[in-house]
Amino acid sequence: MYRTSKKSAISIKDKMDSFHLSFSTSELSENVSNDFIENPKSSVYSNGKRAWFKEHKPKVINQIDSQLRKKFEIKEENNLIVCMYYPPEKDENNRFLEQTLVIKDSKPNISSRIIISTTNELTDISFQNSHPEMMELKPWVAYQSPSMIGGMLTYTFQNKNNFVIPPKKGFRQVRKSKNINNRHILVFDYMLSGDEMKKMTEAMVSNFSKNPNEKLTETDTKSLEDAINELRN
Repeated sequence: MYRTSKKSAISIKDKMDSFHLSFSTSELSENVSNDFIENPKSSVYSNGKRAWFKEHKPKVINQIDSQLRKKFEIKEENNLIVCMYYPPEKDENNRFLEQTLVIKDSKPNISSRIIISTTNELTDISFQNSHPEMMELKPWVAYQSPSMIGGMLTYTFQNKNNFVIPPKKGFRQVRKSKNINNRHILVFDYMLSGDEMKKMTEAMVSNFSKNPNEKLTETDTKSLEDAINELRN
């Protein structure tokens, strides 16, 4: 006779760590603009976002990076790629050209993805084919995706001047306004080092033989977290 245990899906947002930052949006905008004038080849602009792939980055980005590495214990060998999404553009009738902003999941070689909004925001988070989870982002709070997931989350934002938090048990529906004209979304991607990537692959192959379409469970999460922590220590 044997026992079977039912796997229960977990909440991704409940596994995310957060950290309050002390920066201003005006400081970010001014510093990025000045840096672009002085170092025009250090970043790439495309479709409403600017990305920094090389070592040089604006001063404010480096300051944020320093605090994030200290808080989340990210090593120096984990190279950083930063992407900043500007406020959505409008047409001649003052209507947004795009109804949504989607930050898609990325390659599996991201060790840690940290997302920051400069304004109060609401986003739908989805992992693979799972049903999206709604999560409120506070201004200038850094949210780190779970280490076993890295950059494999997709974030969807609505380009509107307000958002609605659905009613919960004991709480009514809440409508909140947001300064979308001042919204900047920062994405900090810390890449796996070559050695970490090799060990990560070995750990996943040796510890998991599950159907990739199954939802992540508490047991899966703990096992993969242990493997990642072991290779990082």
